[in-house]
Amino acid sequence: MPSFSQRAPAQSSAPTLDAGDSDLGASAETGAGTDREGDAERAAKTPLDTVKSLITAGDGPALVSAFAALARSQPAEVVKLIADRATLLRALGVIGQGQASLALLHLQFGASATPGRSLNDALKLLVASVGLSRAGWMQLVAGRDAAQQAAVVNDPASLAALRGVEGDPMDLLPGLSMSPETLRAALTATPALTEWILDVGGEAREAQIMEALVAAEDAALSRARLVAAGLWTKHLNTFPKGPATDAATQRLLYNYALASGESDLREWSLLFERRFGVSLTDGGAAWDKTSVLRLWQICDLTPASHIEATVKVIREGDQGDASGWAGGGEIGMSWGTDLLGSTEIGAYSDDTDPMRGLNIFDACVRHEIGHNVGEANGWDQPGGFVYTQFGWDKHEDLRALLDVFIKKYPLPLTAVSTRNKDALRTRVLDALGEAGSTSRAAYRAAVEGVQRGLWSQIEGEPLISYLVQRSQGGAWDVMDNLDGRSYHVAYDWFGFCSAPVSLYPKKVSTYAMRSPMEWFAEVYATFYAEADQPGMPLGQLLQGRDPALYKTMMSTVHPGNSLGEVTGQGEVGMPAAQAPEGPIGDFPTPGPEIRNLA
Repeated sequence: MPSFSQRAPAQSSAPTLDAGDSDLGASAETGAGTDREGDAERAAKTPLDTVKSLITAGDGPALVSAFAALARSQPAEVVKLIADRATLLRALGVIGQGQASLALLHLQFGASATPGRSLNDALKLLVASVGLSRAGWMQLVAGRDAAQQAAVVNDPASLAALRGVEGDPMDLLPGLSMSPETLRAALTATPALTEWILDVGGEAREAQIMEALVAAEDAALSRARLVAAGLWTKHLNTFPKGPATDAATQRLLYNYALASGESDLREWSLLFERRFGVSLTDGGAAWDKTSVLRLWQICDLTPASHIEATVKVIREGDQGDASGWAGGGEIGMSWGTDLLGSTEIGAYSDDTDPMRGLNIFDACVRHEIGHNVGEANGWDQPGGFVYTQFGWDKHEDLRALLDVFIKKYPLPLTAVSTRNKDALRTRVLDALGEAGSTSRAAYRAAVEGVQRGLWSQIEGEPLISYLVQRSQGGAWDVMDNLDGRSYHVAYDWFGFCSAPVSLYPKKVSTYAMRSPMEWFAEVYATFYAEADQPGMPLGQLLQGRDPALYKTMMSTVHPGNSLGEVTGQGEVGMPAAQAPEGPIGDFPTPGPEIRNLA
C-alpha cells in the first residue's frame, strides 16, 4: 500500500525581506551617481523602515506579506517590530480587521507563552488597533492551549474586551472548555467569568457547566479507586474496542484520559481505542499527554465515519514542526510537543493561500486523516471526483506524454549530424517512453542505451531539460502551461500527473499541487480547519477560495455527519450552548491582491 508523504520539515528557501523590494511607487533614476546613492539608501534601510514605508503607503496586503516574510527568514526583526508597539499598532490599523488576526498569527502570537507574544498580548493589540470581532478572535484562539486562554480570562481588561464579543463564553474559549481542571481554577480565581456565563446563558447554563466539571472530577475519583483496587484495566476492558457511539461514553473516556498519568502510553492507547477504534504506537518517539489530548480533541471534531478509515497513529519523531505520512489505514507523524501551537508562515503556502496561518500540527493530522479518507472512499483515486470534477490525471504511459511535451519542448538534436537526426530522434523517444521510472537517472540510462556518450551531448536539449526539471521535487510549485494543463512527477513510484492550470489560482497551499492525493488531503485539512472554532460556519476558508469545491466537499465528503454545517465542541468540551443570534462575521477571504514580498 503506498504511503503519501506530507509536508516534511523544511526551512523556507525564501530570501530575507529586502527593503528595496517595497519601495512603492519609486521611479527609476539615471546616472551612476544617483544609482550609488540609491543603493546606499536601500542598504541603510532596515526591515522596520520597510514596514513603516508600507504603513505610509497604506498597503495592508503588503504588510501581511511582509510580516510572514520576516517570520520566515528574519525572526530577530520580528522581535524588534513587536518591541516597537506604536509601529505595530499602526500596521494593524492599516491591515484592517479582516486580516489583522492573520497578521498576528504570522508573527507567531499565541504559538507559545513567549513574553510579549502570548494570546493575551494578541487580544490587546487587536483591541488597541482594529477592535475585537468574533471571526477574528476565533481565528486567533483556535488550537491555543487552556493555559493561554486562562491568562486572557485572568486579565480584567482582556476579559472585559472579550465579553464584548457576541457568543457563549465556552465557545469563545474552546481550549479552556476542553480542560476542566484549568476551567475550574479560572472560575475560582475570576468571579467575573461566572458572571459572564450567567449574563449570557443564565443559571441553566452555569449549572450545565458545573455538571460537566463534576463529571470530570467523578471520573478522576473513580479511576483512582479502581487503580488502588487493582481493577482499572479490568474496568477498561468492559468497554467495547470502539469507536464509542454514545455521547456519555465518549465524554467519560475523555475524562479518564484527562485523569491519566503523564507517561502511560498503554493506558492512553487503550482509552483511545475504546473511544475511536484507533491505536497509538511508539514508532521511535515516546508519546506525551499533551499530544494525546490534542490528537483526541482533533479526532473528536472529525466525522466519525472518517476516523474509521484510520486504524493506527504512530509517533515516529519528537522534534520540529509536524510532518507525516499515511496509507493503508495508518498514520505516521513526527512533531515537537513544544511546537504544537506553531503556525504555517510560508514553508508550504503562498501569501494568498487559505492554509497560511493555520496550526501546523492540527493541519497535518487532518491532512493525514484526509489521505486515508480519500483512499478509502476513492475520492482521490482515478474515477473519483478529484479526477472527474476537478481535472486531475495520472499518466501511466510516458510515451503518450512525450507526444504532448515535444510540441512545446522539441528534441532538435543540435549536436547530432543532420544525416542521423530523424532516426536517432525516434530511437531516443522510444527509449524514453520505455524508461522504467520518471527520473533523471532513468532518462540518462535510456539515452545511453541508445548510444554511449549521447547523454552528454543532448542533456541540454529542450525536451530533456523539461523532463528533468518536471521530475524534480518541488516542480509542482511552478505551473507550466501545456495546452491548459501543468505536468510534473509527483513521487518516484507515481510518475507524472497533471492538473488544469485553472486549479493553481484556487489552490489551498503550494503543496496541494503535488498530486491528486495531496490536493485532496490539503483541501480536507482546510475544509475542517474551523472545526475547533465553535459556532463558526464550517469550511469558510475553502468557500472563499473555491465555492464549487466547497459545495462538493459539503455534499460529498461531509453530508449527514454529526458536525453539521456549524461547528461545535464535540464531546471533549463543554456541552454546546445555543448559537448566538445575528451575523457572526466572516473570515477574511484570501485575495489575489496580496503580494508575496519574500
